[in-house]
Amino acid sequence: MSVRQASIHFLPDPGSPANLTPRAQRALPGVPTAQRNHTDAFCGKPGQISASVQFAGAARPGKIRTLFQKLSQSFVYGLKRTGAFFNYLGSQIKTALFLFLGVFAFLPLKNSTRQWVERLAVFPPVKVKDLPFKHADSLQEKIQDQSFNLYETVRGKLAGIKGTPVIDASTDNIRLRAWHIPAKAGKPTVLFHQQRASNISYLGPIMKTLQEQGYGVFVYDYPGYGKSAGRASEASMYKAGLAAAKKLESLQVPVGQQVHMGYSLGTPVASRVACWLQQQGQAPKAMVLVNGFPSLKKVIQHNLDKRFFVLKSLIGPKSLERVQTRLNCEDYLTQIDNVPTLFLQGEKDGSAPVSLVREMSEAMAGHRQYSQVTVLPGVKHKLKESDYEQVGEQFFQFMKAKGLEAASP
Repeated sequence: MSVRQASIHFLPDPGSPANLTPRAQRALPGVPTAQRNHTDAFCGKPGQISASVQFAGAARPGKIRTLFQKLSQSFVYGLKRTGAFFNYLGSQIKTALFLFLGVFAFLPLKNSTRQWVERLAVFPPVKVKDLPFKHADSLQEKIQDQSFNLYETVRGKLAGIKGTPVIDASTDNIRLRAWHIPAKAGKPTVLFHQQRASNISYLGPIMKTLQEQGYGVFVYDYPGYGKSAGRASEASMYKAGLAAAKKLESLQVPVGQQVHMGYSLGTPVASRVACWLQQQGQAPKAMVLVNGFPSLKKVIQHNLDKRFFVLKSLIGPKSLERVQTRLNCEDYLTQIDNVPTLFLQGEKDGSAPVSLVREMSEAMAGHRQYSQVTVLPGVKHKLKESDYEQVGEQFFQFMKAKGLEAASP
């Protein structure tokens, strides 16, 4: 506790507050009488005495210090408001994706132009990153860097699949990049189908979460993502997902020991690949869809209804039929049976609410027996590192409850 000392000049009547100097009057209010120490002495002028008053308390900051404190507080407040603004702006830009597609669906464009616009909005170019990345120290020695040719991996292995994708050497003779962490004995391997605008070097948190529990992990880059060659599109992503499953099979991990986990844009890829594999008689062990959506058109419809109702009335519902990118999970889920499926949806996911995800679950054949919807409290569409821990915890509980932790014989 600091101590201030003030010299106070009294007129002949020292007991009258009116006779105190302005400085003394400012110093005295609120100061306990017991803490004052009076010392009387002549000041050189007849009829005046001086008193030295000491009182305990925090020292009053000077004008410059006070001004600096106010400026610093204003600066910190401004930074907080700026951060909140940019967070809001980011969420609006993400929402604008669906508005963007809705507007272009309304315009009378050529099919080639429409495909280019949709590819730019849904499958944007991704900056190439590589090691080091988050948790690289604990994972780098365990990661096996893989590279495989899409055409060669899938060629001749699609017999019995309905709606078999056309694998053309002229367009699909490209190499894809992947990382593989082998599973511990008795554990299945998670084949991770990643989100939009990402690549495998962003997936350290989920890789670490799964690896710590002994699960194997196989992550790969879609064509045009990371260091994979080619160009991203809906068809090329599906082909890459199927090629990744076949590549994992060549690494002595049969389809029956694979758990297909899709996040956001990866959810239609995971469901499409699982559908193909089941039609071939090789159903995956389980499927996990994180922050998924029924179809791109339904997501656009939801965002127009929620935020741009006037614009939706101008565009008209028939315009959405022109959107060529389908990303339709529901179509594929209706053809999947006997595959335990966990739907994990963020409580604050603004892109696709939980109600749409429940529709996805109900679209599955035998969904009451094999599917489960779990809401992640406080989680938004874009996952933070702590959110991956929630995803892992719910996934481990699901696998244990369904008796799927051990690898199939």
